[in-house]
Amino acid sequence: MACVDWCDARAFCAGVGKRLCGAFGAEPLGYDEFNDPTKSEWTYACSNKGERIYPYGDDYQPARCVDDPFDGTLNAGNGNAEPVKTATNCKVNAGFSGIFDMSGNVWEWEDSCRPAGNGADPKDDQCRDRGGSFWDHENFLSCTSPSVDRRRDHFNKNTGFRCCAVPAVLGSP
Repeated sequence: MACVDWCDARAFCAGVGKRLCGAFGAEPLGYDEFNDPTKSEWTYACSNKGERIYPYGDDYQPARCVDDPFDGTLNAGNGNAEPVKTATNCKVNAGFSGIFDMSGNVWEWEDSCRPAGNGADPKDDQCRDRGGSFWDHENFLSCTSPSVDRRRDHFNKNTGFRCCAVPAVLGSP
């Protein structure tokens, strides 16, 4: 789904007996650990255990995933939660069966937030989302590209989420 804020993504995952992807185990991912495939289950799965730059290999392939070479009209909703498109060629090539769209499609919330500080409202916390979206270019689509830090209550048509098993253990996201 797209058009979902961090809190609703986390609640949805819990409601289906899973959790928002983050660190291996039950804890949130440390905010600065997002590129470490031994700590971030999202990076681990996307990069095939740290061995690839993109889910499908080391070289960017325009339009292999739902990214900027598409026409920008996908998921162009009216602010309501919507299903997202799957690109069957945009899959992790080795090691993980059935994992698609970790590059492009929609940004995916990760269970990794940094408090806004000084007694600020928790909705002002900055949370990470990963993988780029259908509007993004190559520099946002690699498995270790910088995430976009967004307020916990942010949502739009190019932001979604991925649920992970409870608890995830290293080797099986």
